[in-house]
Amino acid sequence: MTGCGKTYLLSQLSGRGEQILDLEGLAKHKGSLFGKLDNEDQPSQSYFESLIAKQFRNFDSNRIVWIESESIRIGKLLVPQELFKKMCMSDRYIINLPMQERVNHIIRHYKYFTEDFEELKSRLTLLAKYHPSRKISEWISLAEKGQWQEFVEELLVNHYDPTYTRSQTRHNHGEKTSVVDLDDLSSESVHRFLKNMIEESSAVSI
Repeated sequence: MTGCGKTYLLSQLSGRGEQILDLEGLAKHKGSLFGKLDNEDQPSQSYFESLIAKQFRNFDSNRIVWIESESIRIGKLLVPQELFKKMCMSDRYIINLPMQERVNHIIRHYKYFTEDFEELKSRLTLLAKYHPSRKISEWISLAEKGQWQEFVEELLVNHYDPTYTRSQTRHNHGEKTSVVDLDDLSSESVHRFLKNMIEESSAVSI
């Protein structure tokens, strides 16, 4: 689910010596309509694919590679078809966090929510093909008033969570899906979860 700290979990796996493929990092994009990294342009498709290939050349093929899996599209870029097919067929973990934890995580990591209203407004208008104009206006009004907790929760409940569920239904063809409920992203919770996950897992996506 969006806002559950998947990129953070990948970085923690890397710190434990695990092999990770950070597709969003390579793509310079957080993988959603609001995901363009500040002041960073995305690479070309060909360069993106070359970065992925370079990563795989450095991996030990006998060990697990951990990947965050949500969509074939990351901003303007596409995950290579063969890689995406393999991701869809891999086992995976679905991470659940309490809504308040997700909201707080997003507000911390998407700074322009609170710093650049006009940019946020322009991105919200792009959702008009998915939602009625009344709903878009409600979201813009919440942002304009600085009601960030309500704004983020509205987006999660009405846009991101349904989109994520549809994507998982279409693309999850692995033999095993494990649903994990975390109370928070504290060091203790993350350490305990990753320790158990590493011990029990074959190749999966998160």
